[in-house]
Amino acid sequence: MRNRLSLVCLLVVLVFGVSLVAGAVPRDEKKPVNDHGVKALPIKASLVGEWFGLAETRNDRVSPESLKIKFFINADASVTGFVGTWKLADAVIRRTTAKERQDLMAEFVISGQAEGMKAPNGGNTLVKIAADFKGLAAEGTVRGYAEQKNDSKIVWHRWNIIRLNMYPLK
Repeated sequence: MRNRLSLVCLLVVLVFGVSLVAGAVPRDEKKPVNDHGVKALPIKASLVGEWFGLAETRNDRVSPESLKIKFFINADASVTGFVGTWKLADAVIRRTTAKERQDLMAEFVISGQAEGMKAPNGGNTLVKIAADFKGLAAEGTVRGYAEQKNDSKIVWHRWNIIRLNMYPLK
């Protein structure tokens, strides 16, 4: 009697498991992630203005350990200002793509050239500020890196923004 009960339970589990597997639909991994048109939206008018902040790192090998951030977001999405002693050149603010939103964990990214950052001859220097703006404050990260011509990164530093506020506070 006990063996029959075990056999019936085993058959029920087997039939139930097979029916679940048979009904499974494979995912199309080649299909791109859809951001539902979020990236195409213009920047928010509330972001336009002057922002001040501070970013720090806990890594002793990163120099400098802290950066003062000061930039101005214009209505046409261009950005001017300074990150530490580096001047932002050709900087723009844009919404992140769906993949970037997962990697950077931020809704907006400011990217531009970092004038004054050390780079090899003929190299390229970049700064990315990934931030979530919440009213008159923001939080996120600053990433600075220098590239050689063959795109092998030689410097890659990251600072966490500990304070970023719009000035003057409205």
